[in-house]
Formats: sequence, structure tokens, C-alpha cells
Amino acid sequence: MKIFSRIYILVIAITLIALVAGFRIKADPTAHEDEKYSLSRDAEVILPLDAVLTAEPVISGIRAEYWEHIYDGAIQIKNDYILIHRDVDTNKIVKYIKEWRDIELPDVEIRPFTPPGGEYAWKRVVAFLDDADPGHFYTFYDVPEYPLICWEVRYPDGTTVMYDLKGIRIGHGIPVPTKE
Repeated sequence: MKIFSRIYILVIAITLIALVAGFRIKADPTAHEDEKYSLSRDAEVILPLDAVLTAEPVISGIRAEYWEHIYDGAIQIKNDYILIHRDVDTNKIVKYIKEWRDIELPDVEIRPFTPPGGEYAWKRVVAFLDDADPGHFYTFYDVPEYPLICWEVRYPDGTTVMYDLKGIRIGHGIPVPTKE
């Protein structure tokens, strides 16, 4: 659970930095979730409470904010995100994409987990809500029951392995390129 407390502190720090820098970001649990592209270019952004900023690179004068859906502060919802592109000079929104589902997950006990194989790059608890979520990127050894809540572990060699909450290997992801 140490990793989740670090993520929580990081989220708070990034939010404070964004607010001090002049971004107009509000969290609103009653925000309308049914429209994907409903934001005007100069409007405030209303974010759900479980949106976590995970990337904010600046590319060619555009700040790309990538917000992930982190359910109950601990479970990343696969394929749920909000992408906002802002002009760095004016802070105006030039692109807004929202892929977000209003969900309730079953209560699960997330116990500390040490992945087999020694060193790993990162690990996180993820949820696949339906059979479309794994897409072409993940393969499970048996037909899973959805929603599927499991550990996703990335190893230094770029391989990704999926483990159930008991630590049993249940699948894998497409490996990412590495320098090795």
C-alpha cells in the first residue's frame, strides 16, 4: 500500500502546482459524464474526483494533460481517461477528449504483493470492466469474468505480466520496447 500513498501525495502536489500556475481545474463528483466532447475551448475543466493527472508534457507549445481514472484511490480503470491539450501561452483548451465510465466496483481486498522474479519497474492494481478493455494489448490464459481486478506488473525487460489479487499469473501484455 506504500505505492498508493506515494501516488496520493504526488496527485496532491501536482494539483497544487497546477492551481498555483493558474489552471482552472475543479473536481466535481456530480459532473456530467455522458458527453465525450462537450467542452468549449475557453471553459473551465470540471474533473471527476477520481481523475488523477499522470502526464503533463509540453510539446510544440501545447501542454498535454493526461488524466487517468483511479477508482477509490487505488484501482486504475483501463481505457478510462481525459486528455486535455492547452495552448501554453493562453491556457486555452485546443483539444478535449473524454473516455470515462461511471462505475461501481465490487469491494475487494488488496493485499501487499511482491511480484515473482525479483526486480520490477512498477506494479499497480487495474480493472478491466468488460471484454473490450484488454483489446489487442493483453492476453488472459482463461476467459476472465468482468469486471476483472488484478495486478499489472512491468518488469525491467519490458514484459508485462498480469496476476490475480492472490498473486497467481493470469495473463500478459504486449512487451514494450527497451534499450536492451
